[in-house]
Amino acid sequence: VTSLLDESAELPSRMPAGPMIQPDVPAWGAMLKEYEAGRKAQPPLEAYEQGRARVTHASKHAEQARYNPLLQTFTDGSEASVREQEVTMVTRHLNRARDRQTSLESEFDLLTLRSKHPGLSSTSSTATSTAGSDALQPTSAARRELPYNILSGVSVAHHSYLPPAARPTDAELVGEPKPKLQTATSRPREHDLLSGRYVRGHEERTAADKARERRRAAHSFWETHDYDPLKCEFYNPHKEARLREREAAALAEQPHKSYRRLAP
Repeated sequence: VTSLLDESAELPSRMPAGPMIQPDVPAWGAMLKEYEAGRKAQPPLEAYEQGRARVTHASKHAEQARYNPLLQTFTDGSEASVREQEVTMVTRHLNRARDRQTSLESEFDLLTLRSKHPGLSSTSSTATSTAGSDALQPTSAARRELPYNILSGVSVAHHSYLPPAARPTDAELVGEPKPKLQTATSRPREHDLLSGRYVRGHEERTAADKARERRRAAHSFWETHDYDPLKCEFYNPHKEARLREREAAALAEQPHKSYRRLAP
């Protein structure tokens, strides 16, 4: 094929040359030879590696050895800068959380009733104290509250959210003892352990308990018992009676059904 293309390349052009005639195009033989030479020629190594970073085993090993997973420290000298960045990030996060806590949570501690940020609330507390003594007077609702603090158990005369001038005195709390804590063991029992009887309304409550247990047992029984396979009948007598009635009606209708099926 190459020899034939070479011979055709040497043939002169049969088209006359003129101003409107395009010059001869390259022969196919020359184009194929150029293509084969480009496929077989190997580009230089510099041109192949130009613009491409070589990844070697030594570079990857150095990258892995940059951080020690056991000591959790950097070995390339950047440990100090990384620690500074961590401290800065932690401080920024704590400051942001503190600002959010200050803006959203209660101003006073529930146990000590002391201000959590006295430096920020000094202006507001001063303005409140100078507003007048009428605002600090205890209200009737405050007087009707429990005589002790529900968290500490201390009398409200010594532990309260109200200012000292607005708190009730010990003399006003006389006659209002702290109620006994009601727990499962301290509450009075409904029945006597020795006699096994209810303290109040034994007969009525015993009858109610038996009726409740009877209903629960009946409900549990009818959930699993509908048809007795040994006796071939339903447990419910009313359901069994209805079935017998339907069977008797079907037997009485059977002769008429057979007569209607006869040929005319």
